[in-house]
Formats: sequence, structure tokens, C-alpha cells
Amino acid sequence: MRRHGLHVSPLPRAALAAACLLAISGCLSQFPEGGDDFTDSGPERDGAFVEGPERDGGRPDVGPPDAGASDLGPADAEPADLGADLGPVDGGCQPLSEICDGEDNDCDGVIDEDLGLGLGCDVGIGICARRGVLTCDQDGGLTCDVLPGPPAVEACNGLDDDCDGGTDEGFGVGEACVAGVDQCRVQGVYQCGPEGLLCDANPRPPSDEICNGEDDDCDGEIDEANVCGPYIAEHCQLWLGASEPDATPQNPSLTFGACPARPELEADELRCVSTGGDALFHQLIPSGDLVEESSLGAAWLCADPERPALAAWLQRSCLVYLGQAINRQGPDFAGEWGPCPGAVSGDNGLLRCTSTGGDGQFRPLVLTAELKRNDQLAVAFICDDPEAPALSAAATAAVDITLGWYQYGGEPDRDNEVDERQPWGDGVPQWGACDSEISRDDEDVVRCVSTHGDGFFRAFRLSSDADERVSFGVAVQPRPAPADPPEE
Repeated sequence: MRRHGLHVSPLPRAALAAACLLAISGCLSQFPEGGDDFTDSGPERDGAFVEGPERDGGRPDVGPPDAGASDLGPADAEPADLGADLGPVDGGCQPLSEICDGEDNDCDGVIDEDLGLGLGCDVGIGICARRGVLTCDQDGGLTCDVLPGPPAVEACNGLDDDCDGGTDEGFGVGEACVAGVDQCRVQGVYQCGPEGLLCDANPRPPSDEICNGEDDDCDGEIDEANVCGPYIAEHCQLWLGASEPDATPQNPSLTFGACPARPELEADELRCVSTGGDALFHQLIPSGDLVEESSLGAAWLCADPERPALAAWLQRSCLVYLGQAINRQGPDFAGEWGPCPGAVSGDNGLLRCTSTGGDGQFRPLVLTAELKRNDQLAVAFICDDPEAPALSAAATAAVDITLGWYQYGGEPDRDNEVDERQPWGDGVPQWGACDSEISRDDEDVVRCVSTHGDGFFRAFRLSSDADERVSFGVAVQPRPAPADPPEE
């Protein structure tokens, strides 16, 4: 609306009243303090008031109502914001920024709106974490209505028990670990779970035990139950030779006459035989008396095209030892026979020995005197590899090397034919009453001794002089698996 030349916007009554008071105050400020003679008011010039024309009633004529409008600005000018910060409006509410205090601070009829009041909130970490809702605090802000729970001593359980932001610290979590043993072994890392510290790897399933220097069935034992026995008996052959004086080299040799090209040889001065890989006894009949400078020779050869590394290891690491003593001067049972097994062959004056040497060569046991009644022959089988001790022990225990002796009552059987009434000879499973479990030296006709899988030397006494009426038998046989201990 327009009144007296002013454009006035409609305002609430409270604001309009305030504006009027301001206007009246501005008008009064134009008069001298304490003065009430309006007729004398006017511009002062040279120290005197100038009287203006009087209107009716004796007051100065200040002109028509619109005469002073130009001093208030153009009639069409935008009105001033007379309602800003002028105090409470509409019943006394002064709009402010909304805070969380249970009041309608912004005068919109809604209390504590748009602040998140009542929303879910979380406090604490680890096991101390709690869930609550947002409420107002004393300062007009928001706070969660729950407190963190109490911390505990850190345990290995996948939780942050001490509420420090770390989980399962101090228990080696994440460090390398293994599950299972030997062939079942799998690598993983340590983790904590409900049952404490665990390796997160799962072992491989076990397999059947075979002769390989590994724990295939994952029971903590390597090649147990004599599993190497059948393999050694099949793939390794012991060669035994006998020669008359000066018939064979005195040093190690890859051949003993025509052996090992031929499984057995019966030349006039030199004879040899091999065990053949069939776990049977094979017979060697000397060509004549075994006198001074005669020799017994031995070689150990292993071969397997499918598992050449294992066969090579058995030939290199497993040695067959032969020993000889005059007139029972040697022990019946001992860990050593003269210089053997510290040496591959030797003579200490009383006891003589030789071995297969681990290189596939024949090594002679040269006799210092004729073999006679009550002289001793000894045998041992020892596998030794410091880098494979478990396989060495398993191979030693898995087979028996059995050496037999037979004295013919009449003319020797030069054709090596087996007499069914006398079960010794070539291709028999046992030598008389002897097998891998029985050693005998108390019979006039048959004597034998076995290694028994323990690496010791065992000896038997000759029942007669070693003339053309005697024969030797030799076998490589697997030892049976040990019996299981009785259940308690």
C-alpha cells in the first residue's frame, strides 16, 4: 500500500509496531532536546532561527503531505527488510538453528528434526562393541545411549578380546605351519579358531607303504613292516664265486670269469652263481679243494628300469660281507669281523673279510690256508647312508642273506640236480632245515647262517674240509613283517 508517499509492505502486527516506534524515534531526534516550541523551529542562520510561514493554527507550513517524499527515497523503491532480526514473531518464537535439546529451535513446529535422533549407533571395538541409538547430550549434540563393554585378556579365538584393534596378537597367527607328516605333509599358516591355535592346512590322504625312503602311509615310520624285502629280493642279486689259486684277479673286478654275463659258470678253475632274483637258494659247487690262495668272491648288483634311482641306491649303499676264520677263532655273533665293516675288505691276522663294496665289482676273499673242518664262514648285510638313515635301517632289516654249506656223503651232484629226499641244492626255498629264520651249525651234513636283518655278522662252522664233495648255497629272501604287538 502507499501512504503519504511511502510504499509500505504488509507486515505482521508486531513487526509493524516496531517499525512505527523506530519512525517516531527518528522524528523526535530532529528537535532540540527539551524544546517544545515548534513554531520557532527551523533552520538556524547566523545564530538566529528563521521563521517560516505559518499555517492555520500558528505552526509553520511544512508543505503538502507529499512535499518531503523525495527525502525518503523514490516512491517505487523496494522497501527495507523491516522484519529481519526484529525479535520473536508469531507468538514470540525467534528462529534459530535446530539443535538436539527437546525444543523447536527453528520455529517450524517440529522438535529436533533432521539430526539423526533415534538412529542406530555403535560404540567400542572387538568384544567391547555395543549397539545403541542416538540421543541428545547436554550440549545440544548427539550421543549413543550405550557404553563400550569391558575388555578381556587376549585369547586365540579369532576375536579382539582386549579391544585394541588387533586380533589374536601374540599367538603367531600368520606364521608358517605344516599339517600331516612326510608324504601327507601340506604347508599352511597358523590361524586362531574356537579350539585355539590351528594350522589352516589339511593333510593329504595316506597311501600304501612302498620301498622308497618315504612315509607313504603317514604313520610316522618309513618303509616299515619290511616292505623293502620283496623289492630287494627281486631287483638285487648276490653273486658268489669260487676259484682255484691264481684263477681270478686279486683286486676288485667287474667280472668273475664270465660272470655276471652268465647267471652261473662251471669252468674247470672258476665257478660262480647268482641268487637270480627269485628268493630261492642257488648252489655253487667248487671245482676242487679250496686251498691256500684259492678265493671266494662276492658282488652285489641291483637294477630296475622303472625305478633306477632306488636300485642304484641299494647297490651303492647296501653291502654284503663275507668273513673267514681259522679253527673257530672268530665270534659266532658280532658287530665286526676283523677290519669290516669299517673297511670293505681286509685281514687282521686272525679274521679275514671282504664285501661287495657298493660299486658292482667282485671282491675276492683270498684264503691264507686250506678251508678245513671247524673253520668259520660269516656273513653280514649292512645298508648305510648318512643322508638316508631311515631307508638304510629299513633295507637292512627287510632281507636275509643266507649262506649254506653241504657235505655230500658220496660223489657230488655235478649237475646240481635237486634230490627231493634231501632238500638242498639249486632252486630250493630252504637249505635243508635252514631258511631266513633258522641258522644251524650242529648238523654233520648241512650248515647255514642268515643275517637276520640286524646288521651283525653271524658265522657257522664247517662240517668238513672244503674239497670237491662240498657245495655252497646262497639266497636273498624277504623277511616277514614283524607281528603286531598284542592288544592290551
